[in-house]
Amino acid sequence: FNIAVASDWGCGKHARETAKNIQSMNPEIVIAAGDVSYEEYSDCWFEIIEPFRSKMKIAMGDHEYSDTIGGTTGVINQYLKPFNLTKTYYSLDMNNVHITFIDPFIDYNSSSSQYQFIKQDLRNASTNPKIDWIFVVESTPIYTSPSHHDADSTIRDTYHPLFDKYGV
Repeated sequence: FNIAVASDWGCGKHARETAKNIQSMNPEIVIAAGDVSYEEYSDCWFEIIEPFRSKMKIAMGDHEYSDTIGGTTGVINQYLKPFNLTKTYYSLDMNNVHITFIDPFIDYNSSSSQYQFIKQDLRNASTNPKIDWIFVVESTPIYTSPSHHDADSTIRDTYHPLFDKYGV
C-alpha cells in the first residue's frame, strides 16, 4: 500500500501542489510530519488537505507550538481535536506496518510519560507477528547531511537505542 509523507507544508502554492500530487497517488495514509500551516489558524491547511483529510495523521512540529505568522503560540490545540488526538504522541497499525509518532517539543527524557509510552509501544510492535515494518515519525531531524537544519543529537541519543533494540 502507499504512504505519503510531507512536512513543512504552509498554505501557499507549493502546499497546494503537494496536496494535488498526494491526491493523484491515492495513498491509503498521509502523514504530515510537522510544521503544517505556519499560520495562526489552521483553516487554510485543513482546506488544502480536505480531499484526503480522512487519511491524514499528524506529527507536531515547532510551528504548531510557536513561531507562526502573526506570532500566535499554542496553535497545537487546533490540530488535536480534528484528528481525534488526546496526546501529541501516539501510534497506529495499518496492515503490516506500525507507525509511532513522537513529539520532540515536549518532555521525552527516559522518565517522561512520552518516553515510557514510546518504549512500550515499540516493544509491543516488535513482538507482534503481524507487523513487518516499524516506522517512527517526528519533525526534528536526528541525522542530516549538511543542512540549514542541524541534527538534534539529544533526541537521537535518547531514542536511537530503542530504535535499534526494537527494529525501527
